[in-house]
Amino acid sequence: ALRRREERTQVHVINGGHCGITGKPNGKGMGSHAEEIDGNGTAAVKDKMIDYLSPFLLLVKDPEHITAEEAMQVRDACLKTTKDRLLERANIMQNRLNEENTKLSQAQDDYHHGRNSQDQFEQLCSDVTFRIKILERRLAEHEDSAVAKYKSLEQKLKDDPRLSVLQ
Repeated sequence: ALRRREERTQVHVINGGHCGITGKPNGKGMGSHAEEIDGNGTAAVKDKMIDYLSPFLLLVKDPEHITAEEAMQVRDACLKTTKDRLLERANIMQNRLNEENTKLSQAQDDYHHGRNSQDQFEQLCSDVTFRIKILERRLAEHEDSAVAKYKSLEQKLKDDPRLSVLQ
């Protein structure tokens, strides 16, 4: 068991699961590359599928025999990471939308106080309104898809044989 754990710690995941080496989302459910340390201490990138649970299974003592408590921790950590990632993305979109609304409000104030010509104001309003509509549509689409992605992950975790001790 100790040898397997040491072997696992030698594998550095570049694009594994939902997060890359930085812990930031990589946009992929499954990675396609892994970096392994070879016998000479150098890194070699190999094409292979990375398990979506691999970052969370590192916390487990023996991945071959997961206890119910460990399986619950893995499941909860995986769901929390996904939820956090989806919320972070929604917050980024909302912040961009708020910035564009602030620009529009500022343009209206500038126009009413005579700091911009009508042509400048109309062009700025047109551009900002266009961006606002796009951001609103993307945010609405993200909110719809986020719920579906989360439910899909819940089902995937429920069906995963490694976490079958939870049922």
